[in-house]
Amino acid sequence: MGLGLSHIQLTEQRSKKLRFLYCDEWEECCNVPLDIYSKYITTIEDNFYNKKIAIVRDETQLEMLNKSDMFFDMDYLKIFIAEQNADLKDEIRKFVNIKKLDQLKTTQETHHIEGLNFETIYYGEIHKVDVVHFIDDIGHQRNGMNDLFHEVFDKKLLWGKKEDFELAYTCIGGEWYIEHWGEKAIEKMKKNFKKNFLDKFEFGKSLLCVA
Repeated sequence: MGLGLSHIQLTEQRSKKLRFLYCDEWEECCNVPLDIYSKYITTIEDNFYNKKIAIVRDETQLEMLNKSDMFFDMDYLKIFIAEQNADLKDEIRKFVNIKKLDQLKTTQETHHIEGLNFETIYYGEIHKVDVVHFIDDIGHQRNGMNDLFHEVFDKKLLWGKKEDFELAYTCIGGEWYIEHWGEKAIEKMKKNFKKNFLDKFEFGKSLLCVA
């Protein structure tokens, strides 16, 4: 029924524990130009998992997956059918060696598409990318916003102007929340927002994250 809000702040700290945003996605995601935040830009090595194989149970499952709009067999280097491979691990190992994937980083996930479960193994190559790191525990708020908030703020992920924070504050207390949560709950949300969003705002460092 509502969007979650976070007050994040960019940082010049460098730590693997910190989350980051990709600079090449900035223009699409944020309403303030990236050059305002240029001192926070750093280059890191990131794993880009651009190669993958799939493991499905049997031919029937593969046929059903191919009928789904969410599954594209051409995205995979190879699809292994477990039922047809008595030595599945050995077959995968041979394929990985032939394709020279053995030196790449790997990660494995179980996917669920229309009630069908299958495994995907990703192989990643290291790329250098520009990012900005951020601290994400400055302020948080779940839901509670009115219709105007959704009309304005669903256009971007990040908002970096003081007036964005101020407008968001005026949007606290949608009719549904007032009716079901009450005025005291709305006042509590407003106090939280003022303390952890408005009062801690720093232009060129603070971002309102709407997700």
